[in-house]
Amino acid sequence: MKPPILIWTATVRAARRNYRCKNCQDLIPKGSPYERRIVRIGSWKFHDPLQHWCFHLDCEAPWWHADAPRRLMNLGQVPRRLPPKDNIEDRLAGTTLGFEVTHPGFGTIVGRLTESFTSKLLYSKRPQFPASVAVDIEQSLALFMHALVSVAGKPKEALKLSHALNDIAALVPPPNTVVPPTKAG
Repeated sequence: MKPPILIWTATVRAARRNYRCKNCQDLIPKGSPYERRIVRIGSWKFHDPLQHWCFHLDCEAPWWHADAPRRLMNLGQVPRRLPPKDNIEDRLAGTTLGFEVTHPGFGTIVGRLTESFTSKLLYSKRPQFPASVAVDIEQSLALFMHALVSVAGKPKEALKLSHALNDIAALVPPPNTVVPPTKAG
């Protein structure tokens, strides 16, 4: 008896319900387009598939990062826009949140978040949200400081970290630069 022939197919569909991307483990929301890959036994076209996987169409997570922790889960939920001025409490106006990160081999970084960023955090409906975002920032800075100390004196590792920083810099839009007016002479 011959072994069955397995047929692999991939189709793009709109999600009927929420799925998990096989590549990055993130949510594929209901109604969004996704790619479905199916394995069937060759002649069993209308039977249930042996296996199927769902993928984002624009998933950029490499397959080897599928189990990586989502380090900035809370930071990704910060609202993009400032809350309306009438929703910002007067007692919180001008408030800034601070953080302090210490690494034994690097030193200490002390920082304050801007007023606009702080107002986005304090506007959240969850009272623990500002603290969880601050933890995301502190852990990321601690990881960064540890990476800097670890690559000191190691050219290959420093080059890898430099490439990772270039990838991060490519994600960040350039800051708004203000060109001072020139005097017409």
